[in-house]
Amino acid sequence: MYVCFIAFNDQDDVFGLLHLAIREPMKLHCLHKVFLFLGLLYVTLGIAGFCIQWNDEWQTVYMSFQATAPFLQLGAVVALTLISSLVFQSYHTAKTAACKAFIMMTFLLVSAAVFLCPLAIHSPCITNNLPPKPALIGHRGAPMTKEEFSGRDGDTHNNFTLKELKTLNAGEWFARTDPFQSVSSLSKEEKMEANNQTVPSFFELLLMAKKHNISLIFDLKNEKNSTGFHNSDSYYATETIKESGISPEKVYNTRSDMEADNGSFLNVKYSSLSTRNISELREKNVSVNLWVVNESWLFSLLWCSGASSVTTNACHILKNMSKPDWHLRLGDQDTKRAVGLLKQYQASLTSPEEQALKTSVEKVSSIFGSHLFQALLGELHNFHNPS
Repeated sequence: MYVCFIAFNDQDDVFGLLHLAIREPMKLHCLHKVFLFLGLLYVTLGIAGFCIQWNDEWQTVYMSFQATAPFLQLGAVVALTLISSLVFQSYHTAKTAACKAFIMMTFLLVSAAVFLCPLAIHSPCITNNLPPKPALIGHRGAPMTKEEFSGRDGDTHNNFTLKELKTLNAGEWFARTDPFQSVSSLSKEEKMEANNQTVPSFFELLLMAKKHNISLIFDLKNEKNSTGFHNSDSYYATETIKESGISPEKVYNTRSDMEADNGSFLNVKYSSLSTRNISELREKNVSVNLWVVNESWLFSLLWCSGASSVTTNACHILKNMSKPDWHLRLGDQDTKRAVGLLKQYQASLTSPEEQALKTSVEKVSSIFGSHLFQALLGELHNFHNPS
């Protein structure tokens, strides 16, 4: 990072990163030092602000590493190979033995971390059994595909009465913008019907869901303002659901607990559960819906984890995905058999003079048994044997 800042702030030579390669001394101007300090201060304050303001989002950072770890490891190997010549040049030009030892120890530690990190990579996208694609649930009408109401886009829901909502056009934007490239398939009568769609009431929405046999998830915004259950939104929502005649199993409220649904349905934010927790819940036949998922990499990760459905603003994008962004299969049974034989051989090494060999065999079997190594072998096997 230090060298990168030097190259960025070097106004006379944009190839500042090559100074070390050509053994050109880097003489920093005082302005360079100021910019370096400001840059490092900006990064430090940014990380501190992230920790304070979005502390809950660190789980998202971890999930992003799960989605990109194999590629980051390969990139690190390439980067390590490219800078190795600079490291050895620095080693040979170092004037003291202490500097040489520090350079080599640092390089060896970094190399060991890069080459052994596949042992710690546990991504759900490395598996032989790819779960079914999660169902897509439009988040509050999938707002990424529609426009706001003309002239009222600055107003909140509290500024509308149901009578006013009924006068607004909720379908003209669909025929005009064609978000799913499907308008051309509509008949003249269907286009006219779409152009004259109004905002449905909760009861009308329930009847529509019942007619098409689809599920509905809803949330309540003003529950804290209720003075008693019979005056609460929950009461009126429950009575409306009963009146519509829709099956209760098709309607879900946005609650994070499972007790209200006999433990068979869980609706939480995508970062509230680890990928391993999702897989464990699915093994127990618990339906897991995660919100709000708009990025393809995140959707791919949750797909591989076994999520039942996701709530998204990007239905028009995610519906076109026929497979995750990437998916590696584990190696075949021959690889597992070889790892088993290595472990048996390791267990047979009991004499003191064989302990060094036993340690080496243990390391080799650990590498061969890692998910990433088996996945790479599986991909090589599929490449040479496509059938």
